[in-house]
Amino acid sequence: MWTKNLSDDLTVEELREIRRALYFYASNKPDISKDEARLLSILAQKVLYE
Repeated sequence: MWTKNLSDDLTVEELREIRRALYFYASNKPDISKDEARLLSILAQKVLYE
């Protein structure tokens, strides 16, 4: 079961992998809108910092 805070459930390296995957998805998906890419980038930034 996941807690509300991912850092309680995952290691820093796992969080970094999630962050890299979000950035990769946001920058490489061909039909993604600019707004969706921006939101994914913001989410990726929050993965390690909250």
